[in-house]
Amino acid sequence: MPKNVVLIGIDDSESKTKGTSFLSRELSKQIEISNLGKVLNITRHQLCLSKNIKFTNKNNSACIEVSSCNHDELISFCKNFVVQNSEKNAHPAIIFAKLESVSTDVIEFAARAKENVVTLKEALILIKNNGFVSDFVEQNNNGAIGALAAIGLRATGNDGRVIWAKGHEIIGMKGTFMAGEVYCETHVDSIRTLEGYKVPTNATIVFDNKFIKPVLEDNNVTLIVEEINNEEMDNFICTSFKASIN
Repeated sequence: MPKNVVLIGIDDSESKTKGTSFLSRELSKQIEISNLGKVLNITRHQLCLSKNIKFTNKNNSACIEVSSCNHDELISFCKNFVVQNSEKNAHPAIIFAKLESVSTDVIEFAARAKENVVTLKEALILIKNNGFVSDFVEQNNNGAIGALAAIGLRATGNDGRVIWAKGHEIIGMKGTFMAGEVYCETHVDSIRTLEGYKVPTNATIVFDNKFIKPVLEDNNVTLIVEEINNEEMDNFICTSFKASIN
């Protein structure tokens, strides 16, 4: 496991256009350009969708996993970047935690945030009790809930869509590729079917949509696919699969 790993939870609350995923990718690029660390992964986490929660798009937050030897400078840079690059009326929140310091209480809070309404008061207590560094545009900013939940969910190693894998932003792909090509282009750790079957490197994979949506499973970046009926793809010698877009 890489050393000096910091988890950066971000929730660009109430952003109407760019959103949290965009902001996390742009911040990650600038972290590397500025030589402040190596961005290992970015995961996007879906939180509870409820009429009692104020959100603009899909109520998701993001976690950036960074290996850095200069935590203080990294934190200062990220805080400034998020404030300067968020929309005018958005209320971004950003939280920093060392991977090994994420407590069971934070993980349990994050799990509840996926299914139920949780409170800002509880989030702020957990941030304080765990000694996490944080920054909010407003103290009543519900983005703190999403940012903290992203850290807790990422720490489990079993949640989230991966949008940056093993130091590389995941690129879009559309068309038909050999599985071996997909491994090289997307940097995923595993390609498996819905039933758990590992796809061989000589199989073909069809992408109807250019967006690649691998998930995090046991800390492995995993692309889930479904087998295509042979009648539909009888021109392929090898078994073919379609990338899941759910």
